[in-house]
This record gives sequence, structure tokens and C-alpha cells, in this order.
Amino acid sequence: MIHRLAPPLLLAGCACAFAPLTMTTVEVKYSFRSVVDTKLLGEAGLRRIGAKPDLVLLQSIVGKTEDGKEVIGVVEPQTLRKGAKVEVQETMLVNKPQGWRVEESSMLPHLAITSGTALMAAGITQDTAPGKHCAVTGGNSPMAAFMMCLLAGWGASVIAVTNARKEACLKCGASTVVDFRADSFADEAKGSLDLVVDTLGRESKSSIAELKRALGAQYVSVMPEILKLAVDDGVIFGGGKIMAYRSALQGGNNHAFWLPDDGGASMGMVNAVAELSASSPHLQKWGAGAGGSTDMVSMQEYLEALAWPKDRDTGLRYGFPGRTSEYWMEPSAEEVEVEDEQVAVAYRQQPTLLQQFSGAGAGATAGGAAQAAKGGKKGASSKPIGGGIKEVASAADLAAATHEDKAILFVSSGSCRVCKYLGTWYRKLEPQFEDIEFLHMDAQSDPQLVGRQLGLNAVPSFVAFKGGKMLATVTSSDKTKIEELVQKLA
Repeated sequence: MIHRLAPPLLLAGCACAFAPLTMTTVEVKYSFRSVVDTKLLGEAGLRRIGAKPDLVLLQSIVGKTEDGKEVIGVVEPQTLRKGAKVEVQETMLVNKPQGWRVEESSMLPHLAITSGTALMAAGITQDTAPGKHCAVTGGNSPMAAFMMCLLAGWGASVIAVTNARKEACLKCGASTVVDFRADSFADEAKGSLDLVVDTLGRESKSSIAELKRALGAQYVSVMPEILKLAVDDGVIFGGGKIMAYRSALQGGNNHAFWLPDDGGASMGMVNAVAELSASSPHLQKWGAGAGGSTDMVSMQEYLEALAWPKDRDTGLRYGFPGRTSEYWMEPSAEEVEVEDEQVAVAYRQQPTLLQQFSGAGAGATAGGAAQAAKGGKKGASSKPIGGGIKEVASAADLAAATHEDKAILFVSSGSCRVCKYLGTWYRKLEPQFEDIEFLHMDAQSDPQLVGRQLGLNAVPSFVAFKGGKMLATVTSSDKTKIEELVQKLA
């Protein structure tokens, strides 16, 4: 059976006449669909069908023409099984690069058009890229890996800013790999950077301006909208959004969709990358599977975005230059006043930590300790504070330390420079309150406890406990506010 596609729909109010289309029959070997960002790509190719304009789909295929040529094409959303035959407009076809797997080949239209459009907006093209210094955030998604390969193939020097495996990023063309949990990419750039391509976030206008001022870098974001929504929802609810998105992506064909509709420029980007792969070892490796994940938005990418530490005072991810200090070094002697967020927790309604973690029997607390033992990640771990401060590494530790009397918990991260500064002050504060147990916890030691049970999403944070129950939480570096929290227990 040959699937015949309807000609492109006329936009409202357009009386344009279309030239006859030249169609080619393709036998499908693999089909792939993804969601595109029309704000980035423009709406010239946007088509609306049915009643679900929430997702704008791009569907591509990999297959063979009747003369045996392997091709990649873009089609309207439809269910296509292996072996199906479909008629595709010739202008929507490019030759499949030799040696590429069908999975990577099917993603090429989305990746090439999206990355090419974003890079051109920043003034980076194949002609201007040689010698440029570029940072790419993320390493657990096809877009991040492809962007590294493309920039390296164009002759740029690439810094990968990610918690992904270093070896995988080096295969994709990165010359340097920075773990954002431990090091600053701004420091690694040594004050000079031409471009930051962000697959894990979307910085504000003021942050982009500061990046330009401090490093001279242009900034573009290719973060998928669904990933942004999931990250904004946090660790508890965001994962559900990712799962719902994946289900909606595969279910039904009555969503809005996007076709290249710009005189061939978009498919020209796809063809240019396909041709470049013949001379680019990095693109050849990517096409052979070196990029890893073939999920355009995955749980792994979502968790990577959540793992990037944020500074409470600037609100920025670690490495992005902020107003508190040039590159997030220790604050000056004169503390910067920051807006404080204090969240009161209903004392009587809050179950004790012992109830939360030992209610299911001995296995619950043991499981918490086991999670802490294997959950600690390489990179941004904070050192013990010392003095009279008791270190906490798991839910079991915290329950044992807080169930009887008064306690204050300082949650920090090794990648938070302000946390290091506060650690010394916190140690000096402890002797002034003999009836309060002073505790410290590295946020990386048990992320589940910190994020889900304590409800924290930034450091430095301080949590007051009384009789095993959470009394109040302060997320701030303002010593006055922290002292007020301690005084509530005194």
C-alpha cells in the first residue's frame, strides 16, 4: 500500500498557486517523530490538523527509493510500519550518510534544522565557526551530543558542560569536559567564550547580558519546552510530565505538525550536515551511535537538568556569571543583602522523621542508608565542617539525630561557594547554643531525602527540627535570617 500525502495546506488568506510537486516513492525502514519549537524555527511550515495544537510534531523517515538509494525524508505525521511505501516530496529528501544507523539518521532533520537555526541566530555558521570557543550544556541528549559534533566538525573548540561520561563527550568532539556539579565552565573558559548553547535551561535577559559582559559570549537555548515545564515542576511532579509527553507523542496523528516551508533552506541544512559527515570523524561516530540516547527528551536528560546546582543569592546555575561575584567566588567582606524565602511548616501536622522512615520496618531506614551509600555522585560533595557539627548522610542518620530534642540542619553542596563561606561561620555559631544539636548534610549524599522529604531545591538551606518534626526552613545565605531560625529553637 502506498501512502499518498495531501499537498501542503494553504495558509489562511493566501491565494498563492503552488507549482506541481515532484513525488518519490520511498520504502520505509524506520520512522521517527519529535516535537519542534516553532518559536525558534518559525511558523512558516506550521500546519494544524484536528484539535490538538499543543504538540507540534515533525516526523521523519529513513528508507529506500525504487532505484535503491538510501534516503532521509520529512513527512506528515502518520503511522508507518517497516516496509510501508510512502510518496514523499523530492524537496523533503536527502541522501542518508554512509555508515549511519537508522536511529540517528531519522533524527537528523530535527537536529540539523534546530541546531542550524539556533547557531545562525548567534552568528555561527560553517564559515565563521573555525577558531571559535563554544560551550554546550548537557551531554545526555541527542541534541547536546549532535551540537558538539556539529561545532567540532565546523572547526570550533567545544567545552562540554555536563555530568555525562567524559569519554562519550570526547568522542562527540568536545576538547574539554566540565562537570557542572564541581567546576565552573566560566572559569574553564578563562574569561573568553564566543558562544553558549544551552540544552538544559533558558537564561533570563539579564543573565544573558551578564554572560556577554563577563565573557563576551553569545547565548542560545535549544531546551525543549516540555523539558522546561518538567524542570519547573521539580523533582516530584516533573517526571510525570515527561512520561505523559512520551505517551502523547506516540498516540494519534491529530496534532499540529511542521514541514520545512522556506524555499529549501531548512532541508539544505540537513543536506549540508549529511555531506559534512563524510569528512567529519565526530559526525561519523555520532551517526554510528556514539551519541548514546536516541530519546529526544528523556528522563536522563531531565535528571541532568535538575542536578545542576543553583546559587540561592544569584538564582543562576553554577558557572553562569552573576551579580553577587564575578565567577561565584567567596563573597566580599560586605555581605550582599538578598531576598530571603522562609517557608513555615505546620508543626503539628508534620510526621516525625522516625515515622517517615522507620514506619515500614527496619528495611526503610536501612534502605535510606543504602540509598545514601550508592546515591552520592562524583563531583560536588562538601567536606565535613568539623568542630561540634555532626555529619548526616542518610534518612536514618537524620532521624536518629533529631527525634529527641532540638536540632538545626545545614544542607550544602560542594559546588556552592557561598556554602563554604557559611561553613566556617556555622561552626563558630554552634558553641553559642548548647541545647541545640547542630547538623550538616551534603545535598549529594541523599538527593531523595533532600528533595522529596525535606522539600529543598536550592542551597544553602537550613532546617529547624523540634522533637523530630520539621519546624521551619530557610533557604538563604543571610546570617541574620539564619540566626533568627536558630533563635526559634532556643
